[in-house]
Amino acid sequence: MSEPVARSRVSDQTSVQSATYTTYSGPGCTSTATAIGGSRIGTYLQMDDWVVPNFRNRSNKGEVFNNPMSRKKYTFYGKIGGGGWGHYYPPFICSTQSGVWKGISTNYLTQLKSALGFTPPSATIDSSSLISEAATLALSNVKSPNVQGLAFAKEIQQTLDLLRNPISALTSYFAQASKKGVGLTFKGSAAAASSQYLAVVFGALPLMHDIEGLIEALVKSANERETARGQVQSSTTINQNNLSLVTGFVNGTYKTECVETVVVRAGAMYAFSGESLAGSLGLSLKDIPAAMWEVLPWSFLIDWFSNVGKCIDAVVASCSNDFLAQWVTVKRTQYLVRTATGTTTTAPWVQITNCSDADACLYETFTRAPTNLSQQIGLHLNFNLNRVPTLTALSLLIQQLTKGK
Repeated sequence: MSEPVARSRVSDQTSVQSATYTTYSGPGCTSTATAIGGSRIGTYLQMDDWVVPNFRNRSNKGEVFNNPMSRKKYTFYGKIGGGGWGHYYPPFICSTQSGVWKGISTNYLTQLKSALGFTPPSATIDSSSLISEAATLALSNVKSPNVQGLAFAKEIQQTLDLLRNPISALTSYFAQASKKGVGLTFKGSAAAASSQYLAVVFGALPLMHDIEGLIEALVKSANERETARGQVQSSTTINQNNLSLVTGFVNGTYKTECVETVVVRAGAMYAFSGESLAGSLGLSLKDIPAAMWEVLPWSFLIDWFSNVGKCIDAVVASCSNDFLAQWVTVKRTQYLVRTATGTTTTAPWVQITNCSDADACLYETFTRAPTNLSQQIGLHLNFNLNRVPTLTALSLLIQQLTKGK
């Protein structure tokens, strides 16, 4: 059977916009226009991948292909702002004197720095940690049960108690306040409110989710293959100011801004021969480590700030021999803008236009690589709190402060 064949393609649909530098000299005030390099515009595309002969038929028969590929796409936007630059020499009489009287550039930025090229800016986001995090997340989803049955069995009574207790505590508190003829205190109100909130977050919502999982497990059909995925991303903005554009007779500065985003996706295709009902309900031996972690006090709080629970699931999944293919993709985008921020000229020359020329390019790189995800498993911290965890943490704190008082 024919093996995959390497393929490489390049498409350069870019060009450099026209720009000129015009001088006016005497005697006679003659103008002379000289072509200079302008801003680049258009799209450059380069792709390297593998062509699989008779791919469709072979894939329909169950053959798995896990080939690497890479793609570069650079989109140049040309000149996106600015009015050029120019200066003139007031004492000069161009009709009778010889020499240059005036000079005007339609794109002074590229005249001095040349057009943006085909080399992306240096990467500032380290993709290795993102790959580890995405790989851990993907493996943690391998053969993930609909319900963590072992933990569910341990916690269901606590869940039901938690749903009942806040109501009785709240009504009891109102009753006591009424009998004593006193108003509600802040401490009592806060305790009752936090109890109700925690009851919903850790009682009603998980219980409803587990009930849905039970139903899904009972009707789940057995597929031949399944794919577990994980995705993480990171973004940053790098600004550089007061960079030297030109020094000497004419002085100038420019700045750059680069917005960089990296998206990492990890995937694992594995054989699915029909999970048993016990496996779908999270009652198999492989579910014991995850269940033990879930029932530990404060494990849910630790999982807000780290991926300990995901690491446990990933390590268990990595012991499986059912993997058909594993891969990681990394997409990095860098939007770079260069802008001239100011120019001056030596007296008695007078500046006509303060240079503010600007150009931009979107650099996109994409790679897909077969890999062993188990070698990428790692522990990671997460400090990106949103409103729900913050509110929950506050409720837990109130519960501890009002406990037994």
